[in-house]
Amino acid sequence: MPATPAANASASDAANAAVVFFDVDGTLVWDRSVDDPENSIVDLVPTPAVYDAFERLRDRGHKAFICTGRTLDSIGKPLLSLKSAGIISGAGACVSIDGEILAEQSIPVELLEETVRHLVALRVEVVFEGARESVALMRPGAVYRAIPGVPTVHDLEGLRRVAPAMDFEKFAFFADAIPVLKRDADFFLTRYDLCDLGIGLGEMSLAGVNKGSGVQRALEVLGQAPDGGSWRTYAFGDSENDLPMLRAVDVPVAMGNALPRVKAMAAYVTDRVEQDGVATGLAHFGLI
Repeated sequence: MPATPAANASASDAANAAVVFFDVDGTLVWDRSVDDPENSIVDLVPTPAVYDAFERLRDRGHKAFICTGRTLDSIGKPLLSLKSAGIISGAGACVSIDGEILAEQSIPVELLEETVRHLVALRVEVVFEGARESVALMRPGAVYRAIPGVPTVHDLEGLRRVAPAMDFEKFAFFADAIPVLKRDADFFLTRYDLCDLGIGLGEMSLAGVNKGSGVQRALEVLGQAPDGGSWRTYAFGDSENDLPMLRAVDVPVAMGNALPRVKAMAAYVTDRVEQDGVATGLAHFGLI
C-alpha cells in the first residue's frame, strides 16, 4: 500500500531544524522473531535505507532519537550503529543523550514488591524490564526461554535474590493476560498505564510515564534549536504505546503497518516497515 497523507503535511515543513523520534519494533526494524523464536529482537537489524536515512538526517543538521518500549539493555549494536542523538527507552522511563543517562524513573521498590504478590496470586507471567537487567516471573516449574540470558524466578524471594537492586521500569506479558489483569483493576489500573501493543503482547509502566513524557524531557534537555528558535518535531510509530509520543510532536507519522488508532491520529501514513516506510516518510517531509 503506498504512503498516503492523512492531513495537511508536506515537504515545506522541513524549513526548521527538526528532531525526529522513532519507535523501534514495527518502525525501524521488522520483528521476525514472531515467526522465528530463535531470532532475538536484540539482533534485529535496520535495512540499509534506514541507516542511510539517519546519516542524511545528521548531515542536514537534524537530530534523530530512538524512542522505544525496549529497555536500554535490549538495544543492541545494530540500533546503536544508527548513531542517534539520544535514546528514550523503557517506554519513556529512561532518557539518555550522547550515551549519558539524564533521566530515569523506575518502579518504586514497595510498589514492585506488591505488584509481584498480585501477579503471583493471579498466576500471570511477566518479564520485568529495566535499563540494566530483565527478569521473567513465571509460574512454578516454568522456565523463560524467549530471550537468552533473562533469568527465571517464581516469586518475590526469587526476584530479590536474582535482582537485589529491584530496579525495573515496566513489565511485559502476553496479551491474553490483559483480561486477567483488568480483574484486579483497582490495583493495576490505578498505579500503571496499560498498553496493548497489538502484536500479541501487552505492557504496563508507571502511570504518567510514557513515550510522550520521554519526548518532553528530551526536548527540555536539548533546549532551543541552533537558530535560537523552536525545533520542528516529528515522530514515527505503529503501536498503541506510540500514541503519547505522537501526541507530543508537531507532526505524527504512522507506519503503513500501524494499528488503526495510530493511523487515525497521524498527519501522514507512510509505507510499511518492511517497505522502508521511515525513509519514505522522511523524504516526503524533505528531511532527507
